[in-house]
Parts: sequence; structure tokens; C-alpha cells
Amino acid sequence: MRSTDTSVAFIVGSPRSGTTILSQVLDRHPEIAQWYEPYFVWNFHLDLKDNDVREAWEANLKVQRFVRREFRYFKERSGKRIVVDKTPDHSFRIPFVQQVFPEAKWIHIVRDGRDVTLSMHKEWERRRRIVENRDYLLLWKAARTMLLRQPFWRHRLMALYYEAKHSIPFWPRGFISKAKWRGQMGWGPRFEGWREVLERETALTFNAYQWVRSVESAQRGLSQVQEGGALEIRYEAFITRPERALEKLFDFLGVSYPEGLIEEIPPLKAGNFNKWRKEFSPGQLREIGPVLTGKLLELGYEDDPHWYDRSEAPIATGG
Repeated sequence: MRSTDTSVAFIVGSPRSGTTILSQVLDRHPEIAQWYEPYFVWNFHLDLKDNDVREAWEANLKVQRFVRREFRYFKERSGKRIVVDKTPDHSFRIPFVQQVFPEAKWIHIVRDGRDVTLSMHKEWERRRRIVENRDYLLLWKAARTMLLRQPFWRHRLMALYYEAKHSIPFWPRGFISKAKWRGQMGWGPRFEGWREVLERETALTFNAYQWVRSVESAQRGLSQVQEGGALEIRYEAFITRPERALEKLFDFLGVSYPEGLIEEIPPLKAGNFNKWRKEFSPGQLREIGPVLTGKLLELGYEDDPHWYDRSEAPIATGG
């Protein structure tokens, strides 16, 4: 097996599953630096595809050398021992990433699909309003935020170049879709067959499919990772019992638990789950229920396959 001179870990999970807050917390560790979604590095020497799936063979030597070089640069500039990457697309390209970093550690964070669907749908609506209202101020703020998340100018410029090459940054629809959605507004993972699903389903149901396919793809990819190379964390357990979750995470990554860290991390919204029970209408639950139920049952978030047909849905139990 090829070794690398960069210790890396990847957080995978569907958007709105807690990947951001988890990476922010890990970033507070003195030996860990998060690299916020360097998608432009991973895709720099690849052509755009109709979906976000990448296979191992696509990580050719040119791609491998380029990505490893940029990770080395980030590690050296950050002065940390471990680099954590939480790019959402990685849920659909674990074999591809493994081809570049075969000794990487993987953290899969899982959240109740009903809360994820709710949060994703809110983001879809927010972006749709930006496009429809041609809100250039919000567009500028979004672009600025994207760039400032990269701590080094080298990668800010690289991200700008990549966006200019693959989209029309100063046109709201072009920027929001990043050219990936073929002219229509879209956000989040593009699984295989996404276009056909989006054409026949509502945006809300499509968001439910995005969660299911993200979890399925991550599970399938991680099943091929060497023993001891992957760890699953439940979002609900992480925000309600962060000390216990962090103990597992730091032990998994091979670092100590710093004294006083729990007092320094960003406030965790301990009650930030089961929002779907208050905010989804019965009709919306019946719409997304058939899509979500199988995976909810498998993950232990539900024990009733007909939960969405009841007037009052049960409380989620995952974690």
C-alpha cells in the first residue's frame, strides 16, 4: 500500500447532517486543521460530469500528485499534524479519494433524514429566491464567504479560477448552480439519475432522495475501507453528548483529548433535532415518507413503517 506524508481524515455525510459543526469542533484541537470543502482542488484537473460520482480510476497520477501537493501545502501552512476535509461530494467518491489517500481515516456523520430534508429544502428555497430576485448583494456575500473560508490566498485564487472556468460568477443563476445543474437552480449532491428524479418529483421529495442516496453511497464506499479506518457518529448524540462523541473521535484519530476543549468549542444546539415534527405538514410527511422510511428503519430512527400516515408522528430515536 502506498504511504503518504500527509495525515488526512475525511468527514462524509449528506449536507445538513452536521459535517460543518463537526469539522469546526475538530479544528479547535491543537493538532487538527479543517480544510473547508476544497472541491476546486479535487476537481481541478477533471471535466465536469452530469453527477458527483467519481470512480477510483479517475484519480490518475496527475490528479493524485496535484491533490497531494495541495494537501501538503495546506498542512505545512497550517502547522497542524492532521488535515480534515469535509467536502460533501466525497460521500459519492470514497473509492476515488482512497486512491489518492489510501491510509485516510473516515468519519461518517448521520442525522435523521427528516430533519436533513427540512433543512435542505430551506436552503433550496433560499437559493431560489436569490435567483428569482436577482439579488446581487446576497450573491456577492455568498461569493465572499466562499472565498474567505479558504485561509490561504493560494487556494482563494485557485477557487476563483475554477469558478470562472466552470460558471458565470456574476450571474445569479450561473453562480448558484455552479454550472453543474445544467441551467436550473440546484444545490447539494447530484446522485446518479438525479435529473430524472428531479423532473418527476417536487423539490421537497428530491431533497429526501438526496439524503437517502448520500447515506447509501457513503455506507457502500466505507464498506470497502480497511478495518479500523472508518467511524460512524450520530448527529443527535454529538450535539447532546459532545464529550462522549469527542472522546471516540480523538481516540479514532490518534490524538489526545485537550483539557478545556469542551468549553472552547462553538455552542452546540442540543435541541436541534425533531424540528420536522413541528415544521412539516401532514401532507409533506406523506410526500417524503415513502422515500425516507426504508433508510430510517435501517438506521434505527423509526420502528413504524407507516409513521408518516399518522396524524402525530413519533419522536425520532436515532443515536
